[in-house]
Amino acid sequence: MFSLPVPNDEEVEGSSDEHPIHLPDVRADEFRLLLKVLLTSSFGSQGNLPSSPDEWLSVIKLARMWEMDEVCKKAIKMVPYSSVNKNAVEKVGLAFQYDIDEWLVPGLNELAKRAEPVSMKDVELLGWEVALKVAEVRESLVISTKAHDRVPLPPSGAQESGRSGKIVSTPVTRLSSGTRDASSVDFTSTIKRVFKLRDERSPKRLGHGKPQKKKSVTLAHIQQNPGALDQTF
Repeated sequence: MFSLPVPNDEEVEGSSDEHPIHLPDVRADEFRLLLKVLLTSSFGSQGNLPSSPDEWLSVIKLARMWEMDEVCKKAIKMVPYSSVNKNAVEKVGLAFQYDIDEWLVPGLNELAKRAEPVSMKDVELLGWEVALKVAEVRESLVISTKAHDRVPLPPSGAQESGRSGKIVSTPVTRLSSGTRDASSVDFTSTIKRVFKLRDERSPKRLGHGKPQKKKSVTLAHIQQNPGALDQTF
């Protein structure tokens, strides 16, 4: 399509239905979903928008591929973490693949809480670096102590005087093997430290200065520059 000069004896991509524009790694249904979002944002009805989380993920995929930042931000808002019918490993993998920051903490928290350890299948989906960091978060689990356990402690100078020790209450840590139970633990702070995630209220995330006024966007502008889309769905 972009070959210059155009060969006289060949039809270029996009010149006819028999010679369409080839978009590598893009399915026709994904492209149609993206067009629905772009056109609906200008003058279409809400009923034309993608209707399922998987469809919105297709929009996010293409929006990331073609750097349509505003489209991607708004598409991500339409797909909360809990709405996606996938396991935690798959969600975390998609979060890293498509830069869905909103999914990272809940997804990694779910992986840290589960009883099963990091598996080879997890490594295949997440890669070694992410998998090892997940393991680091899981290993941060602190074993609680039991303050009510009573053990004998020698009083001061008992060893020298030969006096017996007295029974006192003191914290004791007990280690045992068995099923790991971290379902009630919140690993958020550890996740942010290990993965170096910025806080949602960080100035780097929110930006400085006065908020910019949104500009109106026409259909012609969307066609020329889809990445500048700046209207709500």
